[in-house]
Amino acid sequence: MVISGHTHNAYICDFAELDPQRSFLVTSGGQYGTLLTEIVLTVDPVHGVVSRSARNHIVQGEGFTNSAGAIAVTDAVPGYLADPEVAALVERYRTAAEPRAARVVGRLGGPALTSRTPSGEPALGNLIADAQLAATSDPGRGGAQIAFMNSGGVRAEIVPAADGSVSYGQLFGAQPFGNTLVVKSFTGRQIRELLEQQFASGSNSVTEPNVLLPSSGFTYGFDLSRSRGQRIIAPRLDGEPLQDDQLYRVTTNNFLAGGGDNFTILRDGADQLGGPQDVDALEAYIRDNPGLVPPVARRFQNLTPR
Repeated sequence: MVISGHTHNAYICDFAELDPQRSFLVTSGGQYGTLLTEIVLTVDPVHGVVSRSARNHIVQGEGFTNSAGAIAVTDAVPGYLADPEVAALVERYRTAAEPRAARVVGRLGGPALTSRTPSGEPALGNLIADAQLAATSDPGRGGAQIAFMNSGGVRAEIVPAADGSVSYGQLFGAQPFGNTLVVKSFTGRQIRELLEQQFASGSNSVTEPNVLLPSSGFTYGFDLSRSRGQRIIAPRLDGEPLQDDQLYRVTTNNFLAGGGDNFTILRDGADQLGGPQDVDALEAYIRDNPGLVPPVARRFQNLTPR
């Protein structure tokens, strides 16, 4: 029995359907506590596990709101009341965090949204990439020239108040993982291959790409009708063509630096240096650039947008 996670998907898979000689179950309970996996194993002291079964149960507590709108409770599945002891613990820490979350960190000139342009870019992702570049561009902090942010790491929009102010809680909601920044050196050829991996690496594909969001000064086009290795068009840094044999300093978060989201090229690279936490870099950038308007349009598709 393998109880898995981090895929955010819900499944009960019997591996024996692929290989009858290796009979085991792989389970996952989805995400956000919406499912509970009930597992039953029958164990014989001599022969070990002789039977196994698993089932995912829907866990319904209270209504909520997501990108699809308001989701109300339903009579189709059982509902569960909050556990008083757990609810009291959550409220204790929510109260403790409230003044920290409410602290104003700066002002934006418009909302930083997670909705994507036709080229696949959320404005907030580009803003985060700019913040990460600014935090590591000093030679003493890594000398970064380019930063890349993974679109899956952008978790909530930052919509400023009427006076433009944004709070630390909003920044934390957008980047809740506590990742640290990592700077490495890559050749232009490696960066091209990295960009290709958006469309062909692991589960990343032309039909389901995993978008990398670049920092200011870096642009490129892509043509999905071409074969792998030929899809990236005219990558440029500060208007100059990327040179295959030249080294560039690149910032990512530590999740990406370890090959996360199938960007295995990012495991490579030389002269690694660490940086601040991602949310701290974003806070400093917004504080130091009051009234900033979140940027878009650094990736250019020359075909009909998907």
